[in-house]
Parts: sequence; structure tokens; C-alpha cells
Amino acid sequence: MAGRNLSAKVLVGTLLATWIGSGSIIGGAGLAFDRGFSALWFSVGAWAAIVVLYMVAGRARNLAQFTVPDMLEMRYNKYARALGTLVTVIAYTAIVSYQFRAGG
Repeated sequence: MAGRNLSAKVLVGTLLATWIGSGSIIGGAGLAFDRGFSALWFSVGAWAAIVVLYMVAGRARNLAQFTVPDMLEMRYNKYARALGTLVTVIAYTAIVSYQFRAGG
């Protein structure tokens, strides 16, 4: 993406713009209001995922594949790719639905 020439500021801004949506802002604020200080655990999964992705990014880049289903097919078979695609579609459907709900 962008010839890997993005500055750190632009890259962080792009990631924040991608991750932060109505579900995070409104849902996270509502959770913090209901649960108080313990709502900080809400984002621990995201930070853990960032650490894991940082550790596997080099190996994933060397595979020269563009999507997770592509990598699954390369490692396993076409059925793993189909399952990976199905799981991705279900996950993003859920994400979009809670974004709409939070925005509403």
C-alpha cells in the first residue's frame, strides 16, 4: 500500500480512521458509563491483536499474498480458503451491524 512509503503519522492516522467508528465511540462511551473504570479492558483484545500482527507481519509479507483466505489456501487447501472467506464475511457483517446500531 502506497509503496510502503507512508510516514508514521499518516499510517497511525489511517489505522485510527479505520478502527474508530460509531461502535467504538458511542458503544465504548456507553460501556464506560455503565461499567466505569473496568471498561478499559474493552480494548485489550485490539491491543493484543496488534502485538500478534506485529510479530507475524514479516512472515506474512514474505508470503506475497493479499488476503488471509489466500494464505489459508496456500498453507492448507481450497476448502480452508472457502472457510476463511465465510468467516470473514460473517465477521464483517457483525461489525457493520453493530456500527449501524451504535450510530442509530
